[in-house]
Amino acid sequence: MSTGGDKGLLSGGRAAFKDLRRMVIKIGSQMLSKSDGTPDFDRIDDLAAQVAQIRERGVSVLVITSGAIAFGRQALEWGEKPRTTKESQLLASVGQAHLIQAYRQAFEEKGMVVGQVLLTHRELADRTAYINAHHTLMAMWEHDVVPVLNENDAVGYEEICFGDNDQLAALVSAMVEADLLAILTVTDGVYTADPNKDKAAHRISEVDGTQDLDVNLDGSSKMGSGGMLSKVSSARIACEAGISVVVTNQNLLSLLDGADIGTYFRPAPVALEKRRHWLRHGLKEKGRLHLDEGASKALEEKGASILPVGVKSVDGNFQRGDVVSIYNAKGEKVARGLAEYPFSEMKKILGKHSNEIESILGYRYLDVVVHRDDLVLE
Repeated sequence: MSTGGDKGLLSGGRAAFKDLRRMVIKIGSQMLSKSDGTPDFDRIDDLAAQVAQIRERGVSVLVITSGAIAFGRQALEWGEKPRTTKESQLLASVGQAHLIQAYRQAFEEKGMVVGQVLLTHRELADRTAYINAHHTLMAMWEHDVVPVLNENDAVGYEEICFGDNDQLAALVSAMVEADLLAILTVTDGVYTADPNKDKAAHRISEVDGTQDLDVNLDGSSKMGSGGMLSKVSSARIACEAGISVVVTNQNLLSLLDGADIGTYFRPAPVALEKRRHWLRHGLKEKGRLHLDEGASKALEEKGASILPVGVKSVDGNFQRGDVVSIYNAKGEKVARGLAEYPFSEMKKILGKHSNEIESILGYRYLDVVVHRDDLVLE
């Protein structure tokens, strides 16, 4: 996928889905569960049949799936929902084996081999792990393996969890430079209001994926741990990487043939450069820098590095290499970047000239506290 605006898929809209090369399909826990909460094996069989036909068109497919906890509840005959993180991790560890077995059997019957990949936010936040994951997924495609990816709930906790697989799907789509991300839901797309409560609600067919949707999504189509708001937010992440996104519950083959189903999020005509996309979305904020007027102007107008002399205050608890959000003199968040000094040292050198760093800290790593190559404007 090109990172510029010259890719045919970007200009062709729905009609050009037939030309795509790489596709990510995200399916949530509610779609994989029956009304009584037990796993829906028929849904996995149907997905396998669709993936097989999509691959016959020359498209590489990656599946991002939820459902490990639901499969674990069935395996252990666990009647109630887990109440603690410990219980959720237990069920996920048991259920993940049953979930991938269901995928293996269904896809094998259609002549496909699947490979399991488990990730947390920690892997995507670490640049080396991110690159390694990218190479693994590319190798799987090269050897005709369908990656089946899930969050590693068995070891996850708040600091490294995504919370739902929608954001994971968007970040992985950017990682593998997908052309299309299809988010499968229980509702055919995004509606102007909750269609279960408002008879006047109607489906939104197409929208600019990089702009905010002017609709109330708070109670709309709650699904799994994410909900529709999560899907719209994740669609924007993918669209900034130049990836088309469709939220739908209908047949993917009809979608690829250009049918007006679901909600189509048009991608940015010029994609955000891959590393800067990772900086903006792949890392969790660990602190904040507040700039004076001079530093604010240099950053916003020229994308300049941030010198310690231009920092008025700093808060958080970060180490060197952690992401910090950067606020201008008006208190507006204007950028994110990687800190070149830890919080404890940043406090000592803020407001100081770069030639004073060594005398204060006993060493000088860089003259800047955030380098221009390691920041992205909001």
